[in-house]
Amino acid sequence: MDVKSAAGPSSLQHVADQLPAYSEQAPIVKPLYTCMTLNKTDTLRLINCPPPTVSAIRDVILARWPKGLQKEKEYHGALEFQLRGLPWVDQGSNSVPARQLMLSILATFYQLGWTLVASTDITKKQEDKDSLFFRTGHSLPPKAQFFAISFNEGDKLRLIEAPAEIIKAVQGLLVDKTQKAEWKVDNVVYQFKVWVSSTRSLASLSHARHKS
Repeated sequence: MDVKSAAGPSSLQHVADQLPAYSEQAPIVKPLYTCMTLNKTDTLRLINCPPPTVSAIRDVILARWPKGLQKEKEYHGALEFQLRGLPWVDQGSNSVPARQLMLSILATFYQLGWTLVASTDITKKQEDKDSLFFRTGHSLPPKAQFFAISFNEGDKLRLIEAPAEIIKAVQGLLVDKTQKAEWKVDNVVYQFKVWVSSTRSLASLSHARHKS
């Protein structure tokens, strides 16, 4: 028998159709990690942060912090921004802008594909604040809205840039504890002044509710 004629083009095509399809495996994208630390009373550091992200964070600081940027320098391989004023400890007129700045920074990280995976106090220094760790992969996260909750003067809770449904939900949660509720800054800061005893701060009240 003529082997060549028995295995003609149609036979070879039939065999080929039975074989599993071959596809090149997509390359594995390793996640990248970066860290942002809040230091002293006025300093922010970016560790292992790519230049495009550094540039974006710099733009946010310049746009959102009213007092501006005092100095920028390298610090043991990290990039350090020293802001004017005392953004991390100011409880006066700059307390809201400082939180708005942090909201914008976190939103910018997120929009660039960075996801917050941990927040901790590594140094344990009194003058240092949190270290925030971010991770990025090959895909952008879904759209998200950011707002802040702050505790002030022992008996006040503020919602900063919170959507209306969040404000309404908190109003319901604190309905029997609210002494006064008002817009502290129109359409930006909504404040609740609550009834608490002299020995229980609003933060401890919130912690007790969370545990119950």
